[in-house]
Amino acid sequence: MEGLQRKPQTGEPRRENLMEEIRQAVKRAGIPEEMIPKVCLSREVSRMAPADTVLLGNEPAGTLLFQMAEENGQTPAGPAWLLQVKQENGSGAPSEWKEYGWISERDIPSFVAELGEIIRYTGKNFLQWMREHEDGFGKTARQYLLQKIK
Repeated sequence: MEGLQRKPQTGEPRRENLMEEIRQAVKRAGIPEEMIPKVCLSREVSRMAPADTVLLGNEPAGTLLFQMAEENGQTPAGPAWLLQVKQENGSGAPSEWKEYGWISERDIPSFVAELGEIIRYTGKNFLQWMREHEDGFGKTARQYLLQKIK
């Protein structure tokens, strides 16, 4: 969608509320927390999860970072977040971040729960699954993105 850009803003209650919605979606789906990747909600214009980032998930490797954004003008999608994925490669080399695009705030809990549901039945954690199924992640993400993956 046109007009989306990263924009730092104060948003503690907003981030905390969204994280609670994610927790509830995961809980309703009956997904163990270890089946979902580490989820970070950040208001920072940075690819590193800052100390004040709200987190969910215990997995040390493989992170979904949703970076808070605002839209210029009103759209039906409402507030949006930039979806980025960090994958630990296990080789000691620096991790890579990959941007997938903008996702509506209201769709993030469903997206995380759907990922957990997919991963749950593989017997793998997010990092293991992602190494083998990055295309599956992209396919799932595309269903929720406001913009197509480049």
